Amino acid sequence: MNSESDLCGEADEVKLFKSFKKWAAKVREKPAPKNPLRPTKKKRAIQGGGSQDLVAMIRGKGAAKHNDFLASLEAKYSKAGSSKTPNTKRKSQEPSEEQFAAAKSRIKPGRGK
Repeated sequence: MNSESDLCGEADEVKLFKSFKKWAAKVREKPAPKNPLRPTKKKRAIQGGGSQDLVAMIRGKGAAKHNDFLASLEAKYSKAGSSKTPNTKRKSQEPSEEQFAAAKSRIKPGRGK
């Protein structure tokens, strides 16, 4: 059977590229972090303020979608020519001051019976 050295060739070392050598030298110069699992300062700054902005943006999009959805339903199911608020119908059916006074005078004499 073939061993791993036969499959990969007899090379004991891998040739290093110049760019890798430069990168490795820079990495070696940096001190090792005391706690490697702790997020870096950049990540903490982004997570702190950015998460609130993200939540606000998501909620804003949800509210906009909700308003668009309601507007589309209103356009689909509302009757043509009808007003958006039902209070306008009540105002048009209210009697004027003269009509109200006439109706009131008609009711007063009948109450005494």
